[in-house]
Amino acid sequence: EKISKLADEFPLLVTLEENTIRGGFGSAVLEFLHGRGGKLPRVLTLGLPDDFVEQGDKNTLLRILNLHPEGVAGRILREMQSPAKSREGLSLAEGSPSLKKKIS
Repeated sequence: EKISKLADEFPLLVTLEENTIRGGFGSAVLEFLHGRGGKLPRVLTLGLPDDFVEQGDKNTLLRILNLHPEGVAGRILREMQSPAKSREGLSLAEGSPSLKKKIS
């Protein structure tokens, strides 16, 4: 019920999790919104990539994955400034950059 109310009230919903995006909370939100019908807001899902993530200090890894506070805020601001995307306003985010790209 709360997600429906938020979706009706705001043009952009953001989910953030320290879990993989695929099959995570953001996916559940997208599935719920699609199933309820009606107008769909844009949804930005932020979380871990569906790749191998190196072991290390949590704060360092979050920074590498751009999931630290500044990275998350920047990503949300960019999404808010970008034009509406296809699929009736539904925006499927690609999530965080791959760790492989950061290490290479």
